[in-house]
Amino acid sequence: MDTTAIEKLLNEVINITKKYQKDAKPGDNFNVFKILNLSSNEARTHSAFIAELLNPDGTHGKGNLFLIEFVNMLKEKHTNSHDHIISEIKFNPENIKEVKREYWLGNKTESEGGYIDILLTDENNQHIIIENKIYAGDQENQLLRYHHLDTKAPIVYLTLDGKIPSENSIGTEKSIKDRLICISYESEIINWLEKCNGQIKDLPVITETIKQYIHLIKYLTNQTMEKDEIKEIVNSIIGSSDQIEAVKALSDNEIWDEVRKKIMLDLSSEIIGDDGIIKELGLKVEYRKDIDFGIKTYEFWFYKENWKYCIHFYFAANFEEIIYGINVKNNKDKILVSELKKFKGILDESPNNDGWIWSDYFEEYRKISWFNLRTKGRNLFRAKVNELIEKVGDIM
Repeated sequence: MDTTAIEKLLNEVINITKKYQKDAKPGDNFNVFKILNLSSNEARTHSAFIAELLNPDGTHGKGNLFLIEFVNMLKEKHTNSHDHIISEIKFNPENIKEVKREYWLGNKTESEGGYIDILLTDENNQHIIIENKIYAGDQENQLLRYHHLDTKAPIVYLTLDGKIPSENSIGTEKSIKDRLICISYESEIINWLEKCNGQIKDLPVITETIKQYIHLIKYLTNQTMEKDEIKEIVNSIIGSSDQIEAVKALSDNEIWDEVRKKIMLDLSSEIIGDDGIIKELGLKVEYRKDIDFGIKTYEFWFYKENWKYCIHFYFAANFEEIIYGINVKNNKDKILVSELKKFKGILDESPNNDGWIWSDYFEEYRKISWFNLRTKGRNLFRAKVNELIEKVGDIM
């Protein structure tokens, strides 16, 4: 179709977006979670916040209100393949025994052990197991291990978009699927929080904190546009046959997907290509050669020949997020406790990411725009690699 219509559409969207940015009140973008760099941390932010609300003895002072609404939400959650499971939740939210975070099951084996993100237990020892995933990938046999704590307990698999766990996590015990309830932050958690917030209007500090957390979720799930802004854009589009055709053309031809792929391809040359930062820093690199750069579980790691450890980058959940950190160069190498303590002593506390020496979320990567990623991505990754070399290069 005529590209003039597409250009007009994009200009119209830009103008509407700029208008809403201009109309924003001072403080509208203030978010304590983002300010403290806690936006993506599963353990320290999301599991901690949700567990505190679910705990009837939590500092919110509202008893089991949040827990009751949460369990009701699980019972109402229906999926095409697991409808029969929802009615079998026997957990009694009005008779709660304890809410545990990072509940240790013991040393990991193929079928047992590890840490459950949140474990709910009532007075009759009925359980609800919650596995919380923001950007980290599934671990091998992860849900299988948790399932063996209580084979009748529902397993709540909480992700940003409600995706199902991988077969790698479920393992060989397919009956786990009969206990599985997949929920999302972008839908179920936001709805749960908004419903609870409507019942505690007498507690402005808590309601405002929850509003800030909801705003954080919308930021993480790409729902940051205000409803009025979206409505104005939609009304603008449907008011013009040319703009409707332009939207359809962009969608049908997967234009945005192709733009992202091109940017990621260019970025890969700057990072792991022959003339990328590996040459500049005198490092070697290993990477996934069987899939395209930046697709879901893509990963690469930098190292020197004499290093026991490497600097690892991992595209989690979707390729807009990266976990980076320190890992062993060879999986067969044993991790010495003395060396582990050295790493932990120098680097900040990391998210719970089993199998890594240390890891964290590459926040600078998420904050950079797609346009700047194309032009400044090389410097972004080089700076992060240099930062780690300066801090722990002598014990690598």
